[in-house]
Amino acid sequence: MPYAAGELSANALAADGKVVATDTVQTTGSPARLQVKTDRTTLGTDGQDAAVVAVSVLDDHGRVVRNDDRRVTFGLKGPGRILGVGNGNPADHDPDKADNRTSFHGRCIAVIEAGTNAGVLELTAASPGLTPARVEFTVH
Repeated sequence: MPYAAGELSANALAADGKVVATDTVQTTGSPARLQVKTDRTTLGTDGQDAAVVAVSVLDDHGRVVRNDDRRVTFGLKGPGRILGVGNGNPADHDPDKADNRTSFHGRCIAVIEAGTNAGVLELTAASPGLTPARVEFTVH
């Protein structure tokens, strides 16, 4: 099938012809901003509580730009540290203990760990030419 910009949908059908799953992908625009997501924003002060922060490269319409692999740099302020970074790319041999990672199919992660002092952690993800993103964690 020749390439054409737009939307592609696929439906999975059961033996009786009923649709049991569907998926849609859309052509994206140029990378515009970063987005961060985490499953929680509260961490304990035991010095071992950690959270995974997922980073996505998005276009102007909020769609993940899956064909964009770019260096994302992380900054952390407050009572904690960046434990590591990753992207799921088995061919990427960058160190996991770092403050930056190249995205893979428009995504990467940072793992942060709270220290033993209460306060606010602020994680920032930045990449040249894109609007950065940030998330705050309450440590108590």
